[in-house]
Amino acid sequence: SLASESDKEQFDWFKNWYPIAVPEYLDPTRPHPFTLLGRSIVLWNDGPTIQPPKRFGLFKRSKQKQAGKWRVFVDACPHRMAPLSEGRVEDTGELLCAYHAWRFDSTGACTAIPQSPKSLEQAHMADSKASCRAMPTMEADGLLWVWPDTSPNAALEAFAFETAPTGSDDGAAGTPKLRKPSLIPELHDPTLAGRVKKLPWNPRELPYGWDFFMENVMDPAHVPVSHHGITGSRYTGAKEVVMNLNRRVSTHGGFSFNIDPAGPNSINDFRPPALMQITQEFSGGGKFILGLYAVPTRPGHCQHIGCQVLIKNLDGTYP
Repeated sequence: SLASESDKEQFDWFKNWYPIAVPEYLDPTRPHPFTLLGRSIVLWNDGPTIQPPKRFGLFKRSKQKQAGKWRVFVDACPHRMAPLSEGRVEDTGELLCAYHAWRFDSTGACTAIPQSPKSLEQAHMADSKASCRAMPTMEADGLLWVWPDTSPNAALEAFAFETAPTGSDDGAAGTPKLRKPSLIPELHDPTLAGRVKKLPWNPRELPYGWDFFMENVMDPAHVPVSHHGITGSRYTGAKEVVMNLNRRVSTHGGFSFNIDPAGPNSINDFRPPALMQITQEFSGGGKFILGLYAVPTRPGHCQHIGCQVLIKNLDGTYP
């Protein structure tokens, strides 16, 4: 078996990090709907909007959205389950439900219930049933990542990797089950300083499932056939492919294999739940990397976010 005999742990899809959007491409002044693992969620930015002083004391200037953090809630107001993605981000940096104007802060706590008697509003807002179900989020490598768990310990589990002792790993005795975001290592390698060029992210929803996508991008035999004229020829490139396992299959570690090279060494590295990194290594020390993320959204669909990363040769030229 390719899998480690000691790796008997089940994969928990709701206790992992997923890249779901490129914040640079999102409008921070409004909420955005998204579907992750079949669950409707809402993305929104909690930065306040201010009115700058008049120019020269005479001319009114446009309001300016201040930098905030991207938040993710279950897309349902706790009052009547109305979609929060159809609401508003107020100038205060609160999320307002479009149905009854209940408001929520960045933690999901209710901050206003207009229909409540003033004498009871504080007590009603403090009731846990009036809070939104929030999920841990972070930004890394220009992507918004979400941990799709709303349990009380979600943040503790999600960010355990930030405070874990050096050398801790998944399943190490006495340590949390660490689930780090699956980042592209070359973007964080100090030895490559000045040699890395990351091209823009390309997000799009695809009309086929996460499993179909991952099977496709880890299949090297299809490349010269399906991509005829771009990366090979269907007539001369279709041949036996020898794949050598570099990292044994494990539940949380994924696997890696390289292809016996006829040119640059090619390495396919799957790191669950979302990343397939395909790296071509050149003799001059340079690399060409495809970072291919796929996020399971709903049955038969996935969100793909991909980019190309170029690593210069040791002499400073591109391979």
